Amino acid sequence: MEMLNNKKTNSWFFCMLSFIFIAFLVGGACSISYADEDQSQQTKPFAQNEHLAFYLEETDKDVKFHVDKSLPESLQFMMTILDSKEAKVPLFLNEDSVSENQWLTEEQVTSLSFTKPMQPIRLFIHYQRNDGVVRELTPPEGQLVQMTPQQANAQSTVSESELTDKMNSSSSTVEENGESGESPETDETQQSSGESKIAEEQDTSSSDYQPPMARAAQAFATGTGSQYVPPGAIPISGAFAAPNGGAVVSNVTNTNDNGGKPFSQISLSGSNNWTSIWSNDAYRLDFTKSFSQRVYVNFGTQQADGVAFVMHNDARKTTAITNSRAVGVDGQNLGVYGATGGYYELLAQRTPETTAIRNSFAVEFDLFANEAVTGRARYDAQIPAGSTPHMAYTFPGNLSRTYQPINAVNGDLGANDWFTLTLANPGRIKHNSLIPLNGAVSTNVQDGTWYEFNYSFNSATRNFTYSFRNPANGAKTTDTTIPWGDLNSELQLATNNNRAYWGFTAANGSVSGQVRFAFTQPPIPIGATVTSNVLDNANTSVTVPSTDTSKSKYLMSEQPAKIQSTIKVNTGEAALNTTRWTTVLDAKAINLATNATVTPTITKTTAAGVTSTVAPANLSTVVTNNATTGVITVVTTIANNAINLNPGDSATLSYSAPTRTLSVDALTSYGSSVLANPVGTTPNDTTNVTYYGDTVYYWVRKTDQFTTLSWESVNTVPNFSETLDISANRDPGYKKTFYWKDLDVGDRLSFKVRKGTTYLTDVPFSDVTTTGATSFNANTQLAIPTKYFDYGENKFVIEVYSSGKLTKPEEPAASLNLTVTYTGELRLEQAPSTFKWTNRKVRQSKGILDRDAGNSLELKVWDSRDPRTTRNWSVGLSITSGTNAPFSFVWKTSPTSAVQNLGNSPIKVFDSASVTPTGYLYTLNMSENAGVLLNSSKLLPVGDYSGRATANWKLYDTATIE
Repeated sequence: MEMLNNKKTNSWFFCMLSFIFIAFLVGGACSISYADEDQSQQTKPFAQNEHLAFYLEETDKDVKFHVDKSLPESLQFMMTILDSKEAKVPLFLNEDSVSENQWLTEEQVTSLSFTKPMQPIRLFIHYQRNDGVVRELTPPEGQLVQMTPQQANAQSTVSESELTDKMNSSSSTVEENGESGESPETDETQQSSGESKIAEEQDTSSSDYQPPMARAAQAFATGTGSQYVPPGAIPISGAFAAPNGGAVVSNVTNTNDNGGKPFSQISLSGSNNWTSIWSNDAYRLDFTKSFSQRVYVNFGTQQADGVAFVMHNDARKTTAITNSRAVGVDGQNLGVYGATGGYYELLAQRTPETTAIRNSFAVEFDLFANEAVTGRARYDAQIPAGSTPHMAYTFPGNLSRTYQPINAVNGDLGANDWFTLTLANPGRIKHNSLIPLNGAVSTNVQDGTWYEFNYSFNSATRNFTYSFRNPANGAKTTDTTIPWGDLNSELQLATNNNRAYWGFTAANGSVSGQVRFAFTQPPIPIGATVTSNVLDNANTSVTVPSTDTSKSKYLMSEQPAKIQSTIKVNTGEAALNTTRWTTVLDAKAINLATNATVTPTITKTTAAGVTSTVAPANLSTVVTNNATTGVITVVTTIANNAINLNPGDSATLSYSAPTRTLSVDALTSYGSSVLANPVGTTPNDTTNVTYYGDTVYYWVRKTDQFTTLSWESVNTVPNFSETLDISANRDPGYKKTFYWKDLDVGDRLSFKVRKGTTYLTDVPFSDVTTTGATSFNANTQLAIPTKYFDYGENKFVIEVYSSGKLTKPEEPAASLNLTVTYTGELRLEQAPSTFKWTNRKVRQSKGILDRDAGNSLELKVWDSRDPRTTRNWSVGLSITSGTNAPFSFVWKTSPTSAVQNLGNSPIKVFDSASVTPTGYLYTLNMSENAGVLLNSSKLLPVGDYSGRATANWKLYDTATIE
């Protein structure tokens, strides 16, 4: 019966000399065997390492590749071939052209070919293993390869004596040290002489021998340079220290050269002559500033070794020069390089860079091809035929980057093989960006006419660039740019205050031709100093270092920048007439359009402190905004000799330039220069000198857009409150999503939470960077630990701080208010829904009856009220029976306890002291033989008595029912 219903990473020994001499005799008697050996040379790899060997297989018209390797993995290859003019030689895969920088599989390399050239080539090979690292199989300057001529090979039919005669005949035209009987001066000279003798006796029919390359050069640019020194050359007194060696500095004035104006000329001539000339300490190059220079060079008509432009930080400063000056041999070092190869100093082995100018960079103008296979003068070994005279750059004080040991026939040895047993090996120079000059700017640069060498350094881009130009026809080599990392490390700029000595070195060995050069504007202007500045509205300088990140000084976006430039004539210098003032601004921060109106003022201050202002009528200003480069140039021309400055005088130009509306802060730069000529001369290309100021940097900061915080993603809602049961205060704490919005770009937002005046440091947030988005962004990181909550109101403030907030940045940019009220609750969580006595027989219907098996009784009471206050409660039960019900109900606390009658009046059946709670929940479980039981005084007739009685449960907040 269902009854109750419930309401929940040299020296040569004599024995060695004898051995080679005997080898020569044996070789003469065995020419057939050498022919065989020559044949076998083709099977030798032309490039290899411990893992790979690369072979070239020549046919009548083309050349193919073959690769052997010891690595189990598959490789990829990339190859580049340059001809003697540094032009790329096309590669073909079957009949298809190979694109630049194309990677090839091993299988594709076997099908690769190129047309056999008539002249030597340089081959560059890179390969890649499975680790993805790109490696070089050839040296950085490439592997020199001399192809077999396409006509039938006649070498095997030429007798050894004929070949030797041919070699000696050829050598007489290319070696500068062919004279005999020169007295040795150093250990290195003695070793060189010994090696030279043996090399001349060596068997020249050896399969390793390569004859000197022919020097025929096809001219592309024709004609000559300028017959006279072009205008612009200047005197250099005061800028340079006294020359070292045989250089002659002379002041020249004649009608034709330099437009008839005086200038300084430095010249070198005569054999066995080494020289250098350097800037004084005060005129060292400053690599924190931009600089440029044009130098006029005349290579003469007689053979000379050459000249080099050099920057250095050698410890000898203005006395630096090569220490290798052996008669007849060391002309090839141009005054800057070191020894001809490995050598002995007493008994100690030395490498060539030991005698070079250290910590140096050089642009060489090499006029003599030192490429023979006899003697020690072999610096130009392996340079393609027709490449001298040439221009190239090197690092003379760096062994590994500049010098390569070679064997008796100019083949490369290992990078560190400067000594083979007791034999000191010669070396060659590793040339970078080698450019043959004949045909590049004229027919022959050794024509006795004048050419230009130009170089410059940009402090903003840190690019050092140089080129060579013919002032007569305008022909020019391509610009060569030196990586900043190379200059910085090789010149040791970091330890030399970013400065370096600069100047020229030159040398002649056996030859005695003359080389001359003259300066135009030096890279460090002499006579005046220009400084640049940027001021704010309060006339306070806002310039900062180029590396500044503090932004402690700045201009606000849309606030005008006061551009200022000052020139001061140095004491003891000539008076200057200032004719043009140029300021260069950055268009990303300055808002000046082409032809915008700018009204500068120029104030002159004498050495005595007397100030005057230049009349506006003498000033004319033009603004040019180059949209491509983003550079704004403001040029102010000064008329009527309005600014004549005597030594000690200065003049300051200033004007206001509006800044742009910026969405991100900008570190921008500004530089200025002043064109002037000596007072009493006419301004022209000859008399004008440009004085450059430092590049200065300053911040323009964006106008800050307000940061907004909200509890909603659409509307701005700054306050949120809710009431929760204390049971919700559990780990990981109170979590709530809030939203932020900031229209700026690049601001860094930081979030904090405080309760009262205490900031909760254990509530972490990640900073965010604004993107300028106009919609709200969700922040889901708010999680306040449970320890910060208690019963009642809990108030918190979420704050945001913005890096873009310029006014009182220590204060929050916006905040949110959060109130969480925690309360407790007493409630009857669960009571039985049905009591069951079913499937009973008549004889089982009398007496106090247990409920059906499994029909347990479970009562649950929730009490989350503050335990710090008294919290008692009790549950009462009453049963209402229907009319004429033939039974009643009783309550038993346990199966063995006494019976309590249940009726209309409630009795206490459960209270706060009855059980230990789990959390906030009190649970009473009773089996079917306890709790509510049915009581019948007599047997009941068969029938359904469901719904005849109702149990009423009532929760009281007192210990006793009321």
